[in-house]
Amino acid sequence: MMYFFSEKQKRQLLINGSGVNPGRDNIPVSLLTLTGTDQKWLINELYQNRPNIALGLFFNKNDFEIGEITLDVISKLKGPNLSSEYKGNLFTTTEISSPIVTFDVAFVGKYPLSIYREVARELGRIETDTSTNLSIWEKYLNRYEVPRNR
Repeated sequence: MMYFFSEKQKRQLLINGSGVNPGRDNIPVSLLTLTGTDQKWLINELYQNRPNIALGLFFNKNDFEIGEITLDVISKLKGPNLSSEYKGNLFTTTEISSPIVTFDVAFVGKYPLSIYREVARELGRIETDTSTNLSIWEKYLNRYEVPRNR
């Protein structure tokens, strides 16, 4: 299976999934992205006894939901990737199939996963940049009275 998390992220994900606070609306720890698309997964928990399963926010059947994600399935997603090179006077492009799910090493969650879900439902995509569509973010941050980390 592909490695989607840094060691620090993995430790926090396992703490979140340890059952100490079951059902807690944790702050997401990792952001996975399907390269070349708007598809994203915000990962909240990993389970020690089920290492292939994560809990997070994702798009499913016309809605954004918080639920279980099978990491093996995500790790096997492949898609077209173009490799280009010059050969003499010719420019050639070759299509290759490669893993295209990546994790954002710079991602730092700021708010509970439910906030990201409400914003995603309104925008039609998972968004982590609070500086875009500020009025939508403010509406949900004010409703849930979440302290802002600015």
